[in-house]
Amino acid sequence: MSQSYQSLESKILTQLNAHESTSATSAETIYKKIIAKSDSEVGDEAFFLSRVRDAIVDAEHQVIRMICLTEGHPRRDIFRDTASVAHRGLLPSAFCYGAFYKSGRELDKRTPAEIDAILRDSDALNGVEVYYYATTSNTLLSTVTPVTVEFFDRDKPVSHPTGLAALFDSDTDVMDAPDEFGEAIVFLACGSLALTAGGFQDQSANYFRLAAEIMAQEGVKAVPHDLNETRSAEKRKEQGA
Repeated sequence: MSQSYQSLESKILTQLNAHESTSATSAETIYKKIIAKSDSEVGDEAFFLSRVRDAIVDAEHQVIRMICLTEGHPRRDIFRDTASVAHRGLLPSAFCYGAFYKSGRELDKRTPAEIDAILRDSDALNGVEVYYYATTSNTLLSTVTPVTVEFFDRDKPVSHPTGLAALFDSDTDVMDAPDEFGEAIVFLACGSLALTAGGFQDQSANYFRLAAEIMAQEGVKAVPHDLNETRSAEKRKEQGA
């Protein structure tokens, strides 16, 4: 059974409680700040409860993205979907794409220029269909239409911070990522939070390393620097920076 978002939150609060806990008093102080019921009760903005929950959702999305980008991974098909796309149609938004096919036949990839040349001189084919495709940005070019596009993606469980409270109010709300990646999500979220918390930045690299090690054990290649940089880039994009 998949882990609930509540359980992930509990594990992360436990991890953060261990931050620089040179004494029981300091550890308890940090823990109380993290589990405050309202953001206004928390001293360090990085430990707002809403920030902790946002970091969990981001970390899960990041892990799912890495699984999708790992060709041949046994868990990749969990996030597989297909869409019918016409020539010059918009491709579905996705982490990555798989096969492009028509009537059960897979299309071969060509350059956009090659596709255009074939379509301009279709008479030279003597009525024979050729199965080629190309992509430009988010557009499909193909010599047959429509094309079934295989893609790998998963939306975040909430699209706005206002939905976080409902996501974490019951243990029936479970993550989409496979169970074996739960600890990677915990460490990745902790790394992100530590990166912006006063006095804890030096802990972030260790958390990112632990997340990468767990993912590697599960067959997903991810280096700590990539985990950090990718999440930072995604956050900047969301904020319109």
